[in-house]
Amino acid sequence: HNLAREYYLLGDDKKALELLLPAARRDPTEQNLNSLALVLGRLGRLSESAKILDGLLKGPAPSAQTFYNRAAVYERAGSPQEAALLLETALEKYPESTDILDQLALLRLRSGNKTEAERLYRRAFATDPYDPRALAALGALDAERGDLAGAAGKWRKALVTDPANGAALANLERLEGIKAAGSGK
Repeated sequence: HNLAREYYLLGDDKKALELLLPAARRDPTEQNLNSLALVLGRLGRLSESAKILDGLLKGPAPSAQTFYNRAAVYERAGSPQEAALLLETALEKYPESTDILDQLALLRLRSGNKTEAERLYRRAFATDPYDPRALAALGALDAERGDLAGAAGKWRKALVTDPANGAALANLERLEGIKAAGSGK
């Protein structure tokens, strides 16, 4: 299972799938099935991924990760409303899941509801003050309001937890470019 994770992290989903299929058959735990569904989804095999995750959701106590993964499949399939509804249900069961909060906030942001998105990101931040996704998004909202110092602080903090956070990196670089252009450098 660790080797499958390594392949997954390296982006070799086909190799990861070769290892995960027999592992999930041999030991069909929620973790193994979630890993399998995640890789299937990344390979574009959405109906297979959805079937596995729907089965897990019918179980006695599906994990926050199962809800999160199923919502991701809905999104990839072009059903963001279904994803949002599922995440709202998940939030009732897992009110402090930053994964659920962040993903639902992102969906709200994409649908144009910035106020609700910000509320959800602030809730994720209150749950985990180092949540890199919430920090990156709150930084972007600060920047939109003109609070560039607040935005930069949030983006730097996001990079402490997640040095590869693309949104925080790109926004900080953009901000540094604006500062350099403004000072004539």
